[in-house]
Amino acid sequence: MSGNTASVSSSIGSRPESIASSPRTPLAASEGREIPVRTPRTKRAGSETKEYPAGNSRAQRAVSESKEGTPKKKTDSQGDRGTPKAGPSSSTPVQEGSRQTPLRPIKTKKGPTPSGTPKTPKAPVPINSEPSCSSGGSGSTKRRARPKKSTNQFFEPYFSLADVQRGLEKGELIEGVLRINPKSYEDAYISAPSGGPDVYIGGIRDRNRALNGDVVIVQPKPQNEWKIIKENVLNHIARYPEEKDLFGLTKVPEPPPVEPLKVTPNEATVVLCALSSELPGESVVIPVKDSEETVDNVEQRIMKDTQKVNSRKFNSADGNIKPVCVAPHELEEDLSGESDTNSVEDYEAELEFVEDFDNLKIVDKSLKKNLKKVDAKFKTEGKQGKNEGKGEIKKKMPFEYIKRKPEEMDFDLELISKHPESGKFIQKTGKVVYILEIKHSRCAVGHLRKCAEGAEEAKRYAFFVPTDGRVPRMHIPLSECPVDLLTRPGDYSKVLFIAKIFKWTMIKSAIGSIVRSLGSEDNVDVLTIGMLIENDVPFDDFEEDVLKCLPETPWKIPEEEFAYRKDFRNQCVFTIDPSTARDLDDAVSCIPLGDDRYRIGVHIADVSFFVKENTPLDSAASHRGTSVYLVQKVVPMLPRLLCEQLCSLNPGEDRLAFSVEWVVNGEGDIEEEWFGRSVIKSCAKLAYEHAQSIIENPGKNDWAQNELPEIQKPFTIHDVCGVVTNLQKIACSLRQRRHAYGALRLDLPRIGWTLDRETGMPTGFRIYQLKDSNRLIEELMLLANMAVARKIYTTFPDVTLLRCHPPPQELMLQEVAQCLASIGIHVDTSSSGSLQNSLHRYYGVRSELPKLNPDDEDWAAVGRAIVMTNLIAKPMVVAKYISAGVKKEPSEFRHYALAVPLYTHFTSPIRRYPDLIVHRLLASSLGYCEKPRWDAKSLHKVAERCNDRKATAKMVGDLSSEMFLGLFIKTVGSIATRGVVLQVLDRSVDVVLLNSGLIKRVYMDKLPLKKLTHESQCGIGTLTLVWDNGPNLTDLVQVLTIFSMVEVRLEEGESALKFSAILVKPETLE
Repeated sequence: MSGNTASVSSSIGSRPESIASSPRTPLAASEGREIPVRTPRTKRAGSETKEYPAGNSRAQRAVSESKEGTPKKKTDSQGDRGTPKAGPSSSTPVQEGSRQTPLRPIKTKKGPTPSGTPKTPKAPVPINSEPSCSSGGSGSTKRRARPKKSTNQFFEPYFSLADVQRGLEKGELIEGVLRINPKSYEDAYISAPSGGPDVYIGGIRDRNRALNGDVVIVQPKPQNEWKIIKENVLNHIARYPEEKDLFGLTKVPEPPPVEPLKVTPNEATVVLCALSSELPGESVVIPVKDSEETVDNVEQRIMKDTQKVNSRKFNSADGNIKPVCVAPHELEEDLSGESDTNSVEDYEAELEFVEDFDNLKIVDKSLKKNLKKVDAKFKTEGKQGKNEGKGEIKKKMPFEYIKRKPEEMDFDLELISKHPESGKFIQKTGKVVYILEIKHSRCAVGHLRKCAEGAEEAKRYAFFVPTDGRVPRMHIPLSECPVDLLTRPGDYSKVLFIAKIFKWTMIKSAIGSIVRSLGSEDNVDVLTIGMLIENDVPFDDFEEDVLKCLPETPWKIPEEEFAYRKDFRNQCVFTIDPSTARDLDDAVSCIPLGDDRYRIGVHIADVSFFVKENTPLDSAASHRGTSVYLVQKVVPMLPRLLCEQLCSLNPGEDRLAFSVEWVVNGEGDIEEEWFGRSVIKSCAKLAYEHAQSIIENPGKNDWAQNELPEIQKPFTIHDVCGVVTNLQKIACSLRQRRHAYGALRLDLPRIGWTLDRETGMPTGFRIYQLKDSNRLIEELMLLANMAVARKIYTTFPDVTLLRCHPPPQELMLQEVAQCLASIGIHVDTSSSGSLQNSLHRYYGVRSELPKLNPDDEDWAAVGRAIVMTNLIAKPMVVAKYISAGVKKEPSEFRHYALAVPLYTHFTSPIRRYPDLIVHRLLASSLGYCEKPRWDAKSLHKVAERCNDRKATAKMVGDLSSEMFLGLFIKTVGSIATRGVVLQVLDRSVDVVLLNSGLIKRVYMDKLPLKKLTHESQCGIGTLTLVWDNGPNLTDLVQVLTIFSMVEVRLEEGESALKFSAILVKPETLE
């Protein structure tokens, strides 16, 4: 029902164009016209405590390597995504749809088959290429030498479908959904089939062309390449020191102390690099003249000399970032060190020595064979460590960084594998050998850049840089790019495009095709359209054959429907929804029967009357799966004629419904139950705020005209208030009964928006508060869903669609409990009910999250409650739709959080396709129509698609909220807010923002600190910050750990409508 979703407002602006083919037209920078897709050409394309200042841990090695020769470059197995050179390749089949098919240029997608089941494409033909070399994961048993760089730049061929089936039957292969870490594109995972730590898939090579969300087949790597989760081992030993011998730990010999690096002309070099889009790849390396000179005091001198020689200044791509002067040991440190910041693209550059300082000049690449060369790699990063295409060479932190950790140990994998709880300490690694089902659209939003001058690809391709780092960079044929991209690249620096992968054989990048030009990255509508296309959300108008299925208007209920439906038009029936809701799909009623007994009703829009099975309208609804709620508009599942008019239970209109009635007493005991089709006429459209006022003022009779909406005669405000009051009493009893049976409620805060009615732009935001009126409707909807689930499963056990919620990941939940126990918070994880009781002890007597009201609430208590809820929610498995007939045991139907054996979705058929299927099942079980013709397997496919669509809708809704917060910050300027630390990393913390409920990573590298120390014990990290107070004041020390309250400043980010969070110095807080 619409009340369970975030508040949204009506659509603003004109509807975006559909993606359709049209004659090819060159794009101008100011135009946002669509670029049609062309068929691609077939041309070949190519714990000891160590204290040290940041940057010095690898300084000695950097100097020694510069003496010995060229340092090793990062191997392909480590996920190098640098700009590749084109090479010969054959077309690689990549799957599309529900099974594998070769990738092709984007085409207009049709809906699923009439039954709602997606079509099954053919299996792929394996390609021939050399196998890749395995990458040794971090944390393996022994310290091994880094693998040699692979000369194979191509992916491994996929297994045949027959081999996949045999491997799955024998348990040699694993099926799972690929999840790529958005903060580190090299790290990907699938869930382990038997629980325990996820299976780790490291690097692009091992992902083998799979993208986030794809259903993949993974082959586990040999045991000696599995990862030992060292942190879990050390945390376990910290809790149980007597078990240390069970792990076979041996202390690693201490390395020789690192001597301070002395800057001398022979050993050190100052590097001046010009980051300019006009000068790709140009760089200068200059020997230091004076052994006493430092990097800092020589930088300006070099810049001045360089500018004199070249008669121009060196600017970055955005004109704001100056050339950077660093020493080679600093450069090496940043390349080799690991960080918790976003892993971004690595680039290669050749840095040549210039022996004559007085005759300084940019070294011509044609002369490089005559010069001594030093290969180095550098990273570009924007603010907060994220690459947005314009950054600077990463310098070492401007303060001392100390990482305290237990003494370094060698781990014996064989012994650890024999430990009774080995599943906690060992993480399997694997590689993708088959993509069973493509879920990712292969589309991406991003920017077009010209290739580096002199590169072989520059004559034929442009470079496409996705905004999502989990999608590979693409080479785009110049024939598909704007005609003036090469001559005026700056005109397109802020223009967004949609590109789609159609060929991906090279590991470093794919070949793509431009789908369309979107427009300026600063336009919220442009970003919204890009977000919808990128996530494969259908948003264009319904096709003509779908619209032909709609009834003619004006429409009225056929007379024959009154003959067999129960008539509720003489009862006080009304809706309670968000104030902006247009799709009103549920209404309620309540009649007192005396002796503390009531007849309550839940009435749901009868969408199945209008959406007949196996019609184009049904196929379109199945393909969309759900309505998508964005901040500024809704992308509906059904045409607006249905979802906003004919199906919507608008006040004063006769409407068809499916009703469930119960006779209950004041204690919540159910005495009678009835299901049936009906006719209703709602007498009022109440908002949650109206219902809440009635609940808070049960005896009030003198309501002002503007306090409540219009009530349709013959009913009065007194009638409506009486129904709300009685329903609130019953809902409280039902909720208490559910919690007594072990139900779990995890309330996570979410953001609500206020928009300008004319412009649609945000004017304010708040935490969306769930009140008693929300919970009243929620309780009645839960009651209806559980009742319908029992009814349809009893009648059709093999073809019933249910909603199940599996138990949480046990090991992860235990880890959370142990971490909390180490700081004195004890949580019982034995059942959903015990978890809820544990939360009650820390939340207080209320079962929900404390209200975020700064005027009368303890913000620290609110912060602790939010962090606890987030920590406990993390191990939870997402609820999903299932076909009962494909499950072996009834225990697989159970809903963990609700603590009930059977549950389904019945109450929102306007916006959820599964509810429409359940309506058809219920109608059949009551004899209104024949038994459904689908079988368990076809229903399973529909359920899987609905799961995907629901997950996508949630993700897109969250992205929309973050985008609007970025837009709001850009409009009003920086915002100060309180936050609470959720997680501590090496050089950053994750903070829950209490003004929005969003989780934001806060980095320390830009802060005015003198010292930063990281420690970890029993899984709880701590950062100690020493703030620089100047020479005359005492240093300010701040300790950050889980539950720490902080104040942060939200500032506009470098990229479009993004924002960053900056930690505020404690002494500046008031």
